[in-house]
Amino acid sequence: MYPDEEYYEYVPDEVSLKIHEIIKEEVNASLKSNLSELSRLRKSDKEQRDKIYELQREVKNTKEEYDQKLKTALLEKEREVKRKIFQGFTMRDKVFFIDSRYINEPCPTCEKGKIKVTINGEEEKVQCPHCNGQGEKHIWTAYVRQGEISQVDFKTWYDESEKCTESYFYINTDKTDKKDSSKQNIKNIFKTEEEAIKECELRNNKEK
Repeated sequence: MYPDEEYYEYVPDEVSLKIHEIIKEEVNASLKSNLSELSRLRKSDKEQRDKIYELQREVKNTKEEYDQKLKTALLEKEREVKRKIFQGFTMRDKVFFIDSRYINEPCPTCEKGKIKVTINGEEEKVQCPHCNGQGEKHIWTAYVRQGEISQVDFKTWYDESEKCTESYFYINTDKTDKKDSSKQNIKNIFKTEEEAIKECELRNNKEK
């Protein structure tokens, strides 16, 4: 600085301060607006991502539901076709079926296998002809059991010019049944217990 120069300190005038304040406010407003827009975009982006995720989840659930319904419908159709082939029954059907067994009943004609007869004026005891001296009769009796069809055997053959078919059903019984699974002809299988009992009574009456 030269000796004859005068020193001036810059002091902003009122106009400069006002301009500075206006610029500062505009900058702050712009920053605030930009930050607000950024926040909005972030929120909007999250909402879009959430919406996309929800749509994807709905599509997945719809597909799974459709696949399950299709699978169930196909299984039901398959079972329907098998029922037509196997005379109304198919695997996993709950059924009632007729089995048979011998039971022993006291002979109504004799006493301990002997009957009294008169021969030449004298009474004698001879072997009972109805039970062959056993004192009891072995009766073949039908009774009802319950189970679930686990397997079906189906065969077809020709008897001369006639086509013949036959079905056999393997039936698993529940734990309360002391006998093992049973192989049964269609004539022994029924959908209801009432039908099976009625048929049992008819067969047992024929045996008497």
